[in-house]
Amino acid sequence: MAKDFMDLARTQMSREGLARAVKRRDQLRRRMLLRELRQALGLRQKHVARSSGIKPPNLARLERQSDMQIATARKVVRAMGGKLEIVARFHDAAVTIRLPPAPTSSRKSVTPTRLGPA
Repeated sequence: MAKDFMDLARTQMSREGLARAVKRRDQLRRRMLLRELRQALGLRQKHVARSSGIKPPNLARLERQSDMQIATARKVVRAMGGKLEIVARFHDAAVTIRLPPAPTSSRKSVTPTRLGPA
């Protein structure tokens, strides 16, 4: 039977090793492809596709492409239980760009599993 990493780490890793692993996990979590995010949340592609109103083959294509429309990204992120934010970073500041409200949808989002402590 597979063991949860954090349970295993708490019992078999030093405090320093665990702190390094958690720090690295947090760094990796800040930059993920949509596919990686969906997988980390424990969500199946067909569930996200259904919740976002995107056909599964189209979602598979979107997860592989390097660019997409903001509205599409917002739908996919919302279907995973998140909220899309766009941040512009400058040498002396980071500005969250406010997006107009998304049209409301009758589709329900999938409840993802937790990624771990934030």
